[in-house]
Amino acid sequence: MLDVAEGYETARDIREVLIVKNLKVSRERKFGGVYCGMPIRDFLKTGFAYGDSVDLRFSNGFTLLDIPYYNGFYNGIGEPLLVGYSGNPEIEARLNYGDDLWRLGGFTGGETVTISLREASKYLEIQKASYITYSDKREDYGSDVVFANFRALSGGRMKEGAFYRSASPCDNVHRRAPFTDRLLGEAGVSFVLNLADSMEEVREYLRKPEFSSSAFKRLYRLGRVRAVELSMNFRSKDFAEGLAEGFRAMLSSDGPVLIHCIEGKDRTGFVCALLEGLCGASYEEIRRDYMLTYENYYGVNRERDEKRYGAIVRNNLDLMLRFLMEKSAQEKAGKEIRTGWQETFSGCYFEEPVRRYLQDAGFTKQELKCLVDMAEG
Repeated sequence: MLDVAEGYETARDIREVLIVKNLKVSRERKFGGVYCGMPIRDFLKTGFAYGDSVDLRFSNGFTLLDIPYYNGFYNGIGEPLLVGYSGNPEIEARLNYGDDLWRLGGFTGGETVTISLREASKYLEIQKASYITYSDKREDYGSDVVFANFRALSGGRMKEGAFYRSASPCDNVHRRAPFTDRLLGEAGVSFVLNLADSMEEVREYLRKPEFSSSAFKRLYRLGRVRAVELSMNFRSKDFAEGLAEGFRAMLSSDGPVLIHCIEGKDRTGFVCALLEGLCGASYEEIRRDYMLTYENYYGVNRERDEKRYGAIVRNNLDLMLRFLMEKSAQEKAGKEIRTGWQETFSGCYFEEPVRRYLQDAGFTKQELKCLVDMAEG
């Protein structure tokens, strides 16, 4: 008999396939995922392991078959996975950078899911090659700046100190908020664009007795915080229109502006790439800034781990930029993309694709001009 948490129905079928049955699902609202009713630690105790191939069969008839179980988001954009991501309360099914799985699966809240092992270790090599983790202890980092993932944007014609990026100064789930808050105050930030939360969630942070981000609180009271609660799906219309709304609010300030999500990694990385591209930054400049986050959090850089560095570039940044290029219908640029991460998009510029992206989201030419003026001075 397997050593499993009490209360879960676990068995092996006649084919000796591990099965966990009738787990109650719930909605993961922020990123459009589906929690599968079992803590990560308990799921691992049943015998499932990172890198396994699993089948998910929901009681409403929706299925996800032969998908990887990872401890991070290591598959392609829009592809399904089961993930045991550190900090999440339960294992979660999600479409990586994709649409809302809860909505796509037609869930209402009364469903259950049965998870079975299809093939042990089928995706283990990807899990091993992609696995990265970071600490939430300040003493494990070389400086407050690195710990908070705080820095100014640069590249192309961008004015020094116009925009900053960082981890969240209000959500202290990763213990970085007080450090980010001090740094944004020292940088003279006059407006904060929060990509992760709603305004109500921001108010909930401020109501907590332990909330200590005084510079952020002052900006909030002055009406200089805008939270737009973007999903992870940067390809969606909702994401683009929500970002356009945030940019419009940002234009009311004189800057500097701080842009953040939770870690300052994925949503922030895409939005900062847009701003840098709009100012004529090269691919190499955008890549350098994007990958500094991975060095800050995980110690991954080109010199120490070229293979992993290249995989992150290919599977994240390059897919974001390819989306922009394809959306703007620049077929010539697409045809010139070469293989090998070192040369992908080398020599390409993204100003026109970013303009098209923002205009498609409802940004007017005048608003674009104001945004460029803010960025370039």
